[in-house]
Amino acid sequence: VSTLVLSWEKVKNASGYNIYRLDTKTDKYVYRGSTTATTYKDKELTSATNYYYKVRPYKLVKGKKEYGSYSN
Repeated sequence: VSTLVLSWEKVKNASGYNIYRLDTKTDKYVYRGSTTATTYKDKELTSATNYYYKVRPYKLVKGKKEYGSYSN
């Protein structure tokens, strides 16, 4: 099992980030986890496989998450 560390630039006023990974069988991005950091470790990887991710920032407003745009 391999580990991949994703990193990205901080989004102004973001409280945290949701991480999504492409499921190539369904061609849909699946939620993998959330972090308040600008890095994320994905440990459930298979060697010789390409992985595609999207990161979506959120801001906590009155206890609810307001989401920004997905990364490219």
